[in-house]
Amino acid sequence: FLAITGHSKLWQKISLFGVLPLIAILTLLVFSSRAEEERLEFKNYPHMYKRSKPFWFRDGNRTAFHNSYFNALPPGGYEDEIDESTIGQDPESEKDKKARLKEFEKVVKNWRKHSSKRDNQLKKEAAAAEKESRKQEAQ
Repeated sequence: FLAITGHSKLWQKISLFGVLPLIAILTLLVFSSRAEEERLEFKNYPHMYKRSKPFWFRDGNRTAFHNSYFNALPPGGYEDEIDESTIGQDPESEKDKKARLKEFEKVVKNWRKHSSKRDNQLKKEAAAAEKESRKQEAQ
């Protein structure tokens, strides 16, 4: 019985003072030397992303373990590079783009006009408050 106890004490000491520090050191080494991988450029090969029927989970296009950074969506590519709301729509023509930009310029112009009015109103209120405070200090 004593021989077995002594033997187990030896392995206990080896585990506590040898293996556990080694695991900690190797863990630090692995995590400190690991470099972040660059994401590969998306290429829509014809043999990839074949879907005979949609997946039964989520939206039917993403896999169960989908990673939006590394897994691309067919046919557009990575999620942060495509606008999902335009999938299945015709591309925007130059005429539509010019009309959209013209409308946007109108909105910006209107916003600036209202913004300057608001700023002027705030300046007037601040000046009136300062005038009132000076008036009360004089009394």
